[in-house]
Amino acid sequence: MGSTIFQGLNTGYTGLSSSQVAINTVGHNIANSENEGYTRQRVKLVSNVPLEQQDYQVGTGVKVDSIDRIHDEFVYKRLNNSKQDKEFSHFSRKTMEEISTLFPEIDDVGIKNNFHNYLNSWSAVAQDFNNISQKTILAQETINLTDSIHDVRDRLIAHQKDLNEQLKVNVDEINRMAEEISNINVKIAISEATTQNNANDLRDQRDTLETAINKLVNTTITKFHLKSNMPVDREINDYTSTYNLSIGGFSIVDGKTFHPIQILNQENANDMYTLYYERQDGYLFDMTGHVKAGKLGALINLRGDKLDPVTDMPSNGKLQEYIDYLDTFANTLISATNNVYARSAIESMESNQLGLPGDSVFAESEFNIHAGEFDIIMYDVEGNEKGRRRITIDGSTTVTHGEKSILSQLNRNVDDNANKNELDDFDDKFIAHYTEGVLTITPKAMGEQEGYTIAIEDYGTNFAGAIGLHKFFDGHDASTIALHNPFVNDPSLIKAYGRADEGNNEVANLML
Repeated sequence: MGSTIFQGLNTGYTGLSSSQVAINTVGHNIANSENEGYTRQRVKLVSNVPLEQQDYQVGTGVKVDSIDRIHDEFVYKRLNNSKQDKEFSHFSRKTMEEISTLFPEIDDVGIKNNFHNYLNSWSAVAQDFNNISQKTILAQETINLTDSIHDVRDRLIAHQKDLNEQLKVNVDEINRMAEEISNINVKIAISEATTQNNANDLRDQRDTLETAINKLVNTTITKFHLKSNMPVDREINDYTSTYNLSIGGFSIVDGKTFHPIQILNQENANDMYTLYYERQDGYLFDMTGHVKAGKLGALINLRGDKLDPVTDMPSNGKLQEYIDYLDTFANTLISATNNVYARSAIESMESNQLGLPGDSVFAESEFNIHAGEFDIIMYDVEGNEKGRRRITIDGSTTVTHGEKSILSQLNRNVDDNANKNELDDFDDKFIAHYTEGVLTITPKAMGEQEGYTIAIEDYGTNFAGAIGLHKFFDGHDASTIALHNPFVNDPSLIKAYGRADEGNNEVANLML
């Protein structure tokens, strides 16, 4: 059949209608120029099937073959990965800047200032060791220091709890967007199943949600059937079917199916959240530690991904690391100070609640006790040294078990003075007991009548300080450190000297 005038008019019409589609697409691109998630589109035109004549073919115009996104999946993936790292670093830095204000470097603020004032107070006591007002100032500066340590620790825990609440908010947001992606997948499947065109705007919406999720958490998005369209644009590399979004190896969106992240805290006394993935059989798998990137990864890295079953608080994480540092600082301050303070003579000594079985080896305990020796010294009422008992600690020393135990060494009948007098040694004046986890050294009747006192001079064991045998500080970490309670009520009881008389400032100097 030959061509007609109507066919010629139709050929012109196809050109006009195809151009109209191209113009509309350009307008669509311009209208969405400020839309961050929009991908530019381009019309692909192809000629219509020509009419076959006897000796030739007659063209029938042009048609729109497809409207394609100028989308490169490879560049898009690299961009999303970089955004994960950026969000992780940005949120971590912002939080650490807030934390750094708790540990200022300026001299007149915070723990640093209070610690300087505390040491200066000891210096003043060393210079005037009989002055009650100086001891009162020392007591107050000690309280200021311990209050400052408590405050910093409390604020670190408050930050932990704040990060914990943000976990819930961000997981809820991830679930919301992931569910929306699964709904868009349904719409894309319907749209592209009934037409030759691509569901470009729906794919843009899905990409926008993917980018937002990538900022929050480490995702792996798997797509298949890569399509390229070089005639339209060399930058086109897009996947056309099969979609899976997983987080830390757990499938959250599988095509049209959505598997929400479960975030639960009902069984935690401090309302600390744990992230779970629920399998089809209902088993909850802890996925908290599998979140490594994005804002959610930063939150978990800072708060911690493991919870202590005893305290129901984080057992790791950057903030817990600082809390542990602060606890270690406080514990070391308590232990070292008390070990020095044990040089001051007193009528009797009583340890903290140790809770150790009698046959427990100190070297294997949680107490910071080292191998070495210490002397327990006896003074008479005038401050004269009347004898020393040398105690040895090694890798097998226990509390009460065996001849090398602390109790055995303290109570053993030994001639401390090498004067062959069996009535003036340590075991004649004092006796040690270990009852209900507490070690006590108390005077016998003879020692009490004669006004004897005792002090401990340590040679590296840290024994007295580790168990709190003679205390300046109470407590064991940053949450419990405090001035020994009797000194709060009566600072005059603080001793700056070693011997029972007040004729020296030995202890105050050793504190410095």
